[in-house]
Amino acid sequence: MSLSHHRLPPAAAAVDPYYVYAPHPAPHRQGVLTLFIAGLPDDVKPREIHNLFSHRPGFDHCLLEYTGRGNQAVAFVTFFTHEAALSAMTSLNVMEDQMSHQAQKMKIPVIRMNCLQIRVINQGTSSRMGNLPQMEPGFHVLKMRRRGGMPVAFADFTVSTLDFAGASKCCRARRGLSSLHHAQASAAIRRLPTAPAARSPCPLAPRPQSTLAPDGMPAERLDVAVSSRTLVRASDPPRGFPAVLQASNLDLILGSFHIYLVAVYPTPAAGFPAVAAAARAALPAFLSRFFPFAGRVVTNVSTGVPEIACDNAGAELVVAEAAGVRLADVDFADADRSIARVAVPFQHGLALSLQLVRFACGGFALSWGTNHLLADGHGLTALPNAWAELLRTGGVSWEPHHERASLFRPRSPPRFGPSLDAEFTRYAPASLPNSLLAATLVRRNYVVSAADVDRLRAAASTPSRRATRLEALSAHVWKLLAAAVGGSDAHCRMAWLVDGRPRLDPSRYDKGTVRRYLGNVLTYASREAAVHAVSSSPLPDVAAMAGAAIAGVFRSERFEELVDWMEARKGVFREGGKWTEVVGVGTGSPALVVSAFVAFRVDGDFGFGRPRLVMPWVRPGRLGSAAMTVARSPREDGSWVITARLWPRLADAVDADPEAVFKPATATRLGFGAPEQADVVEHASRLPSTMPLDVVVASRTLVRASDPPPGFPAVLLPSNLDLIFGSFHVYFIAVYPAPAAGFHAVAAAARKALPVFLSTFFPFAGRVVVADASTGVPEIACNNAGAELVVADAAAPLAELDFFDADRSLGAIPVPFDHDLALSLQLVRFACGGFALSWGCNHLLVDGHGATAMCNAWAELLRTGGLSWEPHHDRASLFQPRSPPRYSASLDAEFTRYALAGLPSSLLVATLVRRSYVVSAADVERLRAAASTPARRATRVEALSAHVWKLLAAAVGGSDTHCRMAWPVDGRARLDPARYDGGVLSRYLGNVVTYASREATVEAVSSSTLGDVAAMAGASIAGVFRSERFEELVDWMEARKGVFREGGKWTEAVGVGTGSPALVLSAFVSFRVDGDFGFGRPRLVTPWLRPGRLGSAAMTVTRSPGEDRSWVVTARMWPRLADAVEADPEAVFKPATASRLGFAAPEPDGVVQHTSPTCMRVRTET
Repeated sequence: MSLSHHRLPPAAAAVDPYYVYAPHPAPHRQGVLTLFIAGLPDDVKPREIHNLFSHRPGFDHCLLEYTGRGNQAVAFVTFFTHEAALSAMTSLNVMEDQMSHQAQKMKIPVIRMNCLQIRVINQGTSSRMGNLPQMEPGFHVLKMRRRGGMPVAFADFTVSTLDFAGASKCCRARRGLSSLHHAQASAAIRRLPTAPAARSPCPLAPRPQSTLAPDGMPAERLDVAVSSRTLVRASDPPRGFPAVLQASNLDLILGSFHIYLVAVYPTPAAGFPAVAAAARAALPAFLSRFFPFAGRVVTNVSTGVPEIACDNAGAELVVAEAAGVRLADVDFADADRSIARVAVPFQHGLALSLQLVRFACGGFALSWGTNHLLADGHGLTALPNAWAELLRTGGVSWEPHHERASLFRPRSPPRFGPSLDAEFTRYAPASLPNSLLAATLVRRNYVVSAADVDRLRAAASTPSRRATRLEALSAHVWKLLAAAVGGSDAHCRMAWLVDGRPRLDPSRYDKGTVRRYLGNVLTYASREAAVHAVSSSPLPDVAAMAGAAIAGVFRSERFEELVDWMEARKGVFREGGKWTEVVGVGTGSPALVVSAFVAFRVDGDFGFGRPRLVMPWVRPGRLGSAAMTVARSPREDGSWVITARLWPRLADAVDADPEAVFKPATATRLGFGAPEQADVVEHASRLPSTMPLDVVVASRTLVRASDPPPGFPAVLLPSNLDLIFGSFHVYFIAVYPAPAAGFHAVAAAARKALPVFLSTFFPFAGRVVVADASTGVPEIACNNAGAELVVADAAAPLAELDFFDADRSLGAIPVPFDHDLALSLQLVRFACGGFALSWGCNHLLVDGHGATAMCNAWAELLRTGGLSWEPHHDRASLFQPRSPPRYSASLDAEFTRYALAGLPSSLLVATLVRRSYVVSAADVERLRAAASTPARRATRVEALSAHVWKLLAAAVGGSDTHCRMAWPVDGRARLDPARYDGGVLSRYLGNVVTYASREATVEAVSSSTLGDVAAMAGASIAGVFRSERFEELVDWMEARKGVFREGGKWTEAVGVGTGSPALVLSAFVSFRVDGDFGFGRPRLVTPWLRPGRLGSAAMTVTRSPGEDRSWVVTARMWPRLADAVEADPEAVFKPATASRLGFAAPEPDGVVQHTSPTCMRVRTET
């Protein structure tokens, strides 16, 4: 389901972002323009939908979205005219009828025809995995998962798929090592012992325009249209109320941002007009009691501190319609497309936005939107309770306490521990995860039954200590977090928001006043632990860790210290800043923050029945940690409702939890739909379901130089330019078709030639070490300890590799090797006889020029028996710092410490996806022509950069005002010939690289011509393409080497992933790679590295070994940018299929397929 309210064209949004669209200016576009397609295969790709429709007249664009129900995908295809849309619908129906005719013969659902995995549900509780393999020949793999006592089976078959008139070429689901034979699948389905048949997936056909969904299906689209926004003032403002309420120091801890409490109600007997009328009648009286909520949040000009102007400017009453969608059809499990759409954005200064949203069934949502400056969880839940009492009884039995600053006064002198400074950080965009990285987190709603809560509590308790329910749930979540982190980090963290009212010193704070106080009395408790400790400890021990962390802050002194600390740190507001808790930022070890609302009961019955869902909601902005908010069910049956914001890997761990504690919050579970016959728990998984391919390491051999050069220095000191990038592994991969001589001849040639090769490239037979602890600087020990020769086997042909999905193809070819090795030469044989040759080195020894030079030298040596050139190995003396050193102060801003505490967490950076593309020579030239003007001819790299920059700006959209591009630049061509001999530099393999970068507004990049953006890119590169730049870098590193002594190193700030979204484009197109060492030329050559904790996007561009002027691009991107690249109407980046790379037969008619069932993993054979 897609809910697309409030989305306006940029011009309109700039004026008023809160109202519905104006009529379209082109009358011919007023008809039906968009086709909706349901029943698609689980792993359908956006480009497959694009390829199906893009050739049709009038095609505009298409969109693929996931509903959150299983892996269910739906597509929206938009045309420029009504006639074009109808024509496409007719053609699609014809194709669907042909497919249906074939499917009816086999009695299987149409959309499952091209699957190789079938899912069988409603089998009855007695079904067992052992019953199923006997059912049908061709069975390959089967797994069974139980949810709520009901088994769900997944069966794979092993023979090839039928093909229907090109339809499967655009939509082909793959699940396993090979495809599902339809006859086998249908026979298997007929023979399995089942309960009453489950509903088949919807056929591949356009839907009617109505947004009402058929029973059991999520709504296709939900438009929340705002009918009215009305400012309502207090009818009886309290006399003598202060004109301004100063925020307390505890209010300033969390700061000023919008929060919501969303309550969803079934259809009231009196109807929605009565609800709206009651709200309009009661709100003025309510505001008279809760008078600050009729005011505005403003900023004190002299201090910059936010405060509440109690001017009775009015609260906002919003009435909206959820266009034609019933509550039973809303996919509440997908929080971003349910609760998030119900909570209507409102103007920042408003203190209260009371929002009513009516659904098609007559049910409605009542949302309390306010500013966190005015209320914490206690205060936020007190508002609907007071509202319910007022409307039911005509009055409120208690008086809220509004005075703030005087309640929490700082002490004199202030007293707080220095540890508080480490708990907080400036909420500064430059240090927060970028908007596209933060957008990778998914939001889910779950239900935890009372039985599961009690079961966890019993498991987390011991005879000597009974865990609380929250501690028990926290312990279970912490273990799921540790499982998701795995080996990506040594530690993980949990944090809890703690309400301090029960523990404030009664001698200073009156309990009755504190209970009636709506403002913030919150603090964070947090605890970091080793992943291994959390994973291996019993649940009671982990629950005790959680309890100890909470108890550590659950004391009055803690809140008095916070008041004092904020008093001493208020100056940040004068600079336009504010504070946030470090644990929530998303840097450092993965952290999950739990906010428990279970202590707050919400009545919510204001005369129209009790709500069935009550849930806090917040838009977290640029924070990248995970979060869970736990609320009690309005049913008061002991169950809990949880809204979670999770990294995809953690969401998968939660959804795959065998204990099934977190059940998706479906409309049925929340009481808005009819009960399901069988409580089968399903949720969309983002993990690939294809069968893995093992790369089995057959041998690792250390090979020494056969003729070490006499007098070679025992240690090579790296140059200061080598230290800019530092020490980490890089690979250069070349993939070859099957050679006529066979793989054994390739391996034998490599074994024979490597000792001779190492005699010329002697440092690569050494080790990267830190020999001098006083400096900590890495260096190369030229001790002939030996390079590594790896021989491995991959049990799949190259034609079946999914090169487009780079992580599961190219990413599995490079075999990890010991950190200190200078060279690991790796041969991987594929089932077809083809092979990959990978050069694994340390970046300390080579840059792009050096890596390609080694590959070319290897080819020359094996073909001719010698080398026509001699590499230059001396480093530090080539790039000597000047005396005195001279460099621009701006260099300090370009670099940052590579410190884990300041880098995005491992689960956050794991959300980036890696893709491989081919850019044809024709597309490169077309871009170049479009980016050139009569006065300036763009380079090919500038033209591609401009196109990519525009795609980046489109992906960023309104999530940030700026975006950045960066380029590593090889400086050999521009070094001063008076200081650097050109012949020496051409033979020098070490690092002579710097970054050029440029930040621009999203609007400027989007609106400028391609030529102007290309000129921006060219100017940025030219700015660093000068000798002085490299001399400054040498001097700067000389002054900053001390970081190595502390065990640290430097990295370019633009690559970290904080600040505005940045993409780093590395161009290898100037480096020609021969690669033919006697067994033919490779068909793919690409660099590869594992980027660790860096969160910026990256593209590496290499020339095709075919020398046809086409390029191969390996990209690491945020999912939103990958979607923008693949939905690009110009289709510059075409998926690097095996066919396009020359490893498989050409695809007919240029059809783009992402067809491989093969992903890869590496293991060592013992």
